[in-house]
Amino acid sequence: MSIIFPSGRTNELAQYILAADRTNARVTTPDDTLHPAVLNTIYMIVGDAHAQSTPVSVCGEMAGDPAGALALLGMGVDALSMSPASFGRVKLVIRAFTSKRARALADEALEQEDERQVRSLLNDALEGAGILKHWPRVGDRAGSNAGAFAE
Repeated sequence: MSIIFPSGRTNELAQYILAADRTNARVTTPDDTLHPAVLNTIYMIVGDAHAQSTPVSVCGEMAGDPAGALALLGMGVDALSMSPASFGRVKLVIRAFTSKRARALADEALEQEDERQVRSLLNDALEGAGILKHWPRVGDRAGSNAGAFAE
């Protein structure tokens, strides 16, 4: 049996890796998908898939979050699946960062201690690129991505 392309759901992946119940606020945070353990797992999956000439697609809140999308693109993810409400934000990110810059940010994110440091690193990059002038750091957006810029 061969895999045509892996497609990962980041919320479930984070829940599994961190052994966290996403419905229990005491053991999960909105930034769990940016936890270094989750990012390292995604990075390994992408590397293994690409070694087999297999593209990788990611869906879930992380793909529609500008900071998450930036990290995923930097790690070499080939396709992002998100809600239509997220397209505009993620399109701005894709246009604002070269692949080289996204890779450098992803490499730096992989070395952070926790998800808050990763969020801060990526938000700072988004702010420096002028992306956050369109949306506040503390989200007022409706839907599952609300607060995606919060630190």
